[in-house]
Amino acid sequence: MTKTGVYLSIISRTAGYMQTAEEEILVVAMSKVAGTKDAIHNIRFFGLSTCIWCRKTKALLDSLGVTYEFIYVDKLSGQEEAEIMQEVRRFNPAVTYPTLVIDNSKVIKGFRENEIRQELS
Repeated sequence: MTKTGVYLSIISRTAGYMQTAEEEILVVAMSKVAGTKDAIHNIRFFGLSTCIWCRKTKALLDSLGVTYEFIYVDKLSGQEEAEIMQEVRRFNPAVTYPTLVIDNSKVIKGFRENEIRQELS
């Protein structure tokens, strides 16, 4: 499957979540994971598909049963990559991974299990 095919399938799954034109690229590029608990927080996870700490962070979010949106930045290219990198840089100027953004205000950089558990419990 080409990257275009992957993005088209993501667009069809997330189209209902688009809020504004400014958010459109982020929403289109991010996949949503439905948790088993009610969505209390707006959680966005930026990672790399090859990063062990990113995989651990994603596994922790899954085990906590929270709803979150995620994207593997290294799977993007062109304009989408530029837009997502700008968004990551807004919250994490060093652009390190994983970057977890909670409610557009709390940023956790790196795999910080105890901090993540505390923020999401």
